[in-house]
Amino acid sequence: MRQDKPARKKTSFLYPEDLLDRLRQLAAQHQRSLNGELVWALEQYAAQQERAQREGDADTERSPHPNR
Repeated sequence: MRQDKPARKKTSFLYPEDLLDRLRQLAAQHQRSLNGELVWALEQYAAQQERAQREGDADTERSPHPNR
């Protein structure tokens, strides 16, 4: 039985140039595309935030960078 890939949505973001360079280096180290690295990192971040919210950590309910 074939497993279908999750639906994907194309979007674009503006990144600070130094952050983009660091992400590209990490992607190469992990043998992933830049997109794959970003998806992985965002999934990790979302899971961390969800765990913290379940555990009642109020600090995760607001952005660490409210002006961004």
